[in-house]
Amino acid sequence: MSVKKELYLLIKSAVTAIPSVETFGKFNNQFETEEDECPFNNPSVFIEMSEIPWLPQSQNAFNSGQTQEQESEEFQFTLHIGYWSQEDEEDKFLALLDLVDEVYRAITSIESVNINPIKRVSEVDDTDHTEPIVWQTTFSTMLTECGVATNETAQTVDVVVNSSNV
Repeated sequence: MSVKKELYLLIKSAVTAIPSVETFGKFNNQFETEEDECPFNNPSVFIEMSEIPWLPQSQNAFNSGQTQEQESEEFQFTLHIGYWSQEDEEDKFLALLDLVDEVYRAITSIESVNINPIKRVSEVDDTDHTEPIVWQTTFSTMLTECGVATNETAQTVDVVVNSSNV
C-alpha cells in the first residue's frame, strides 16, 4: 500500500472515530459549493493534501538486499472542519473549538513506521460568521515510501569446457 493511501486511511479512521463527526472526505470546496455537491451531514471534516516533493535516496535494507526509498522533505495536509448549529454564536464557537481539539488529539495520535509524528502547523478561523463555520487546521509530517526491494546477489554457474574438441 502506498504511504499516501496509508496516511489517508489512518486519518479517516482517527477522525471518524470521533462520535460527533458525521462526514469525512476529500476536500472539494464543499462548503462554498454546497448546492452543487452531493449532500453531506455535519459536523464534517474534509482533507486537502498538499504537494509531495519526493526526494530519492538509496539505503541498504534487509541485510544484503537493496531497497529504493523516497522521502518527502515535508508533507502537509489541511483539515477543513465544518460546523453547523442552532446554538447562539458563543456556544456554537465553543462547540466548534471542542471539535477542533478532538480532531487535533486524534490526528496527532496516529502512528506508523512510514509516517513521522504528525504536528500541527497552523490554524485559520472562519471570520465571515455564516453557516457553516469552517475551521482549517494544517498538519505536517514526513512520509517514507518504500520502493521495490531488489536482491541482486551474484549467482555462480559452473562451466565445464571440453578442450578435447578444440
